[in-house]
Amino acid sequence: MALFAPVTGRRAWLAAAIAGAMLLLLAPSAHAQVGQTELPASLETAVIEAAAAQASVPAADVEVLRVEAVTWANGCIGVTSTEACTQALVDGYVAWVLAGGAVHRFHTDETTNVQLGQTGILTSAVATAPLPGDATAREVNGGAAVIEGDIPASGVALFRVTTGASTADVRTSLTDAGCNATILAKTVGGEWYIYAFGSPAFANAGFFSADGSLVGGIKANTILLTSCGTAAQ
Repeated sequence: MALFAPVTGRRAWLAAAIAGAMLLLLAPSAHAQVGQTELPASLETAVIEAAAAQASVPAADVEVLRVEAVTWANGCIGVTSTEACTQALVDGYVAWVLAGGAVHRFHTDETTNVQLGQTGILTSAVATAPLPGDATAREVNGGAAVIEGDIPASGVALFRVTTGASTADVRTSLTDAGCNATILAKTVGGEWYIYAFGSPAFANAGFFSADGSLVGGIKANTILLTSCGTAAQ
C-alpha cells in the first residue's frame, strides 16, 4: 500500500505502527475493542457463554470486541420469532463477540435475554458494522465521547471517531485516555493517509482531501490508528 506522507528518519517508528495496524485491521485474531459501551457484568457473562456454546469453544477463548447500547423497536430485539413480539420499546445492547475464529453478533435486553442475531462476521468488518435495522443507538453515561476504542498508553491504537471532530479534539481525547499521539492514520480506497501533528499544512493536505473532509476536520465514524507513547526524536 502507498503512503501519502513518506516515513522520515525522525518518524521511523511509523512503519512499525502501520504493521501493527494491519494486524488489527486484517488478522482474524485481532482483538481491538471499538465499542464505546460495556455490557453489565451479568449480561457479559451470558453473552460470552452463548458465544462459547455457538462456537463450541471454552468461555476463556471468547472475547467481546464491540458493544453498542441500543433501543429495540419491540420485544423481539431484532431477532425473527414465531411468537408475537411485545410492541413496547426495549433498551438493550448489540455485542460483537469473537469465538471460534469468527465474530458473532448478539442482541440483548438490559437483563437476561440474549439472542444470536448474526454469525460468521469477519473481524475486519466489526469496526464499521451498522446496527441491526430494529435497533436505534442510545446514549449512556451522559453521551458519546469524541473517540471510542481500546486506547493503550503505548503501542498501536485502533479507534473510531464518533462524531465530526477536529484533529485537535481527537488528540485531546487520546491524551485524556493516556495516549501521547503524534500522528493519525486512515485508509481511503486501500491507501494509507497520514496526518502528523506539527507538520506543515501541505504535508497533511492529502489526509483531508482523500475523503473530502474539511481541512482540520475528521468525519464521524472514521476509523483511525495512531501509535501511543513518546515519539522518537
